Amino acid sequence: MRRRAAAGVLAVLVACALVPSAPAAPAGGATADAGLVIAAIQVLEQHYVRPVQPVALVNAAIDSLRSTGPADLAEVSDGTPEASAERTLRQDFLLALRGGAGRANALAYRTTRDMLGSPRDSHTYYLDPAEFKERLDQIANKPSYAGVGTVTDTVANPAGGSRLYVAVVFPGSPAEASGLRLFDMLTRIGPAPVAPGATPLDVAGLLRGPAGSLLTVTVERQGRLVEITPTRRAIRLPVIAARVIRPGIGYLRLFQFSKGAGAQFEGALRSLDAQGPLRGMILDLRYDGGGYFAEVQPIAGAFVPPRTLLAHLYSRGGTSRYETVATPTVSTPLVVLTNGETASSAEVLSVALRDAHRATLVGETTAGALGSALFFPLPAGGMGVTVEEVDGPQYEPVEGVGVAPDRRVPITYQNVSTGEDAQLSAALRVLGGP
Repeated sequence: MRRRAAAGVLAVLVACALVPSAPAAPAGGATADAGLVIAAIQVLEQHYVRPVQPVALVNAAIDSLRSTGPADLAEVSDGTPEASAERTLRQDFLLALRGGAGRANALAYRTTRDMLGSPRDSHTYYLDPAEFKERLDQIANKPSYAGVGTVTDTVANPAGGSRLYVAVVFPGSPAEASGLRLFDMLTRIGPAPVAPGATPLDVAGLLRGPAGSLLTVTVERQGRLVEITPTRRAIRLPVIAARVIRPGIGYLRLFQFSKGAGAQFEGALRSLDAQGPLRGMILDLRYDGGGYFAEVQPIAGAFVPPRTLLAHLYSRGGTSRYETVATPTVSTPLVVLTNGETASSAEVLSVALRDAHRATLVGETTAGALGSALFFPLPAGGMGVTVEEVDGPQYEPVEGVGVAPDRRVPITYQNVSTGEDAQLSAALRVLGGP
């Protein structure tokens, strides 16, 4: 999955529950060591959706140590008792430290991150202490960082390389209040020019900063340079925005599947209905990284009959079906917008509505990051762990594959340059509008 989100949004898991029984983070700024890796392996052994091989995980950690430390670190052979494998890992960790592999905390974080990446599972990964706190704040729908409230993305430049642009402006954010717009191309953030080929992660730290601090951003907008000065503040990620985008066409933007998103979605539908009869609706799931799996059910239930199959779930306990229960409230034609950052719960909703022949998908193939996961605290930071694998209603795999749109419409450099949202325009055409 591509990682976007400057100033902003990391992908959120399908099932984002915190499991408090795991080890708590040490007090007083204790130094992390190989014990962090071992604690993560123990969580995988207990909770990962499939049985794991501890020796293989230890060797993945040793491979990570070898990449920045001594190349002759000992490996662990198959059949080695787990306690012996852990001792070898601790010894190799100390050798890597002495060999100049970096500070202990940074080395422990990187080794744990690399080890958890070895299953190549989008929902199993490590978060350092700052990232873990931010993720938990997002789950609780609390302000999770201070910044301007945008998501950025890149687009290929015909002249070579790529350009960084504003892909989402959060409603009610400092970015919106100061006049930042969709498709503004970033050329300077504060005193620093934005280099050609810069990524969202390259500029995330520049867009963030202390609440109340002023930021000067220079953007290129349809060939003109515009200077904008938002004031950073604490950002709470929005859940939903709704409006009548054209006469008779409702537009719903779902930013995340946070707790209570289903109820907010129902409220947004009522607000649109109060503005007059609709002949079509657009559900925008672009850059929606997912959230609580349970919130998919009421949202999908607004469009499809009860007992409509949404997904097949596979866990250590067996398989199960995930279905709607509510009576639908929306019968108008529906278009769903997706892109490469539509992930997790948003992918479940997309494939379910498509398979039920209830929606036309427009845009780009989704992230292919689908699984039901839990968060566990570790001695430093925490981790996500896949506890259920998820397939679409017709048993189609989504993890690592994504959900293909019915009508593929990319965002091009020309779209960004002219400020035209080609995907939204295509959705309107599907619904019979200009």
